[in-house]
Amino acid sequence: MLVTILIVALIVVGVFLFLNKTSVVEPNLSGEKKTDEVSVTDRMPDHLFWGIIDKTRQDANEDYARQKELLTEGLKHLKPRDIIRFDNTFRHYRGLLYDWQLWAAATILNGECSADCFSDFRGWLISRGKKKMEQIRKNPELLAELVNSDEIYWEGMGYCAIMAYQEATGEEMPLGLSENMEIHGSRWQDDELPSLFPRLWSKFGSKNTA
Repeated sequence: MLVTILIVALIVVGVFLFLNKTSVVEPNLSGEKKTDEVSVTDRMPDHLFWGIIDKTRQDANEDYARQKELLTEGLKHLKPRDIIRFDNTFRHYRGLLYDWQLWAAATILNGECSADCFSDFRGWLISRGKKKMEQIRKNPELLAELVNSDEIYWEGMGYCAIMAYQEATGEEMPLGLSENMEIHGSRWQDDELPSLFPRLWSKFGSKNTA
């Protein structure tokens, strides 16, 4: 219990120090649009980003809908530039997950999966935390243990920072980091799905044959 309290305290202190550090005006050498003296392509450091993701998930008791509510509410209290930084880091990781193998897994889970569906899936995967995200990125079959077949709803994670920024400033969030749109891996055919991920197909494949 004491160890948990100390870990949470360290995360809170780290976020506080980062978000309250002295602002330095940076020369605009690239011609990029600046927001609150910081380039709109700046990213939030990973340890702060994942600390926020983990804290909201834990406070929500792993409930995805509740986590999104807590995340949106929490981001509203950050400086606008830090909301943008959070979203840039989110978009960075969502781009890293743009992979044919993960799209195949999402298709098995959902029965079908459009580009928008796959974007939502990747946002949900980020919400599970860095450790699980990396494990599933390497081995999508692990989704068979993580996903409840009765609760597959992935939409919303990508909107949290956007909504928080709008509510905090009354303005639309400026376009930030360009997300990777070059998909990794090799494209598959529908009839290859059972052999690609047999464990996932065993648990969720009925959605593809109904």
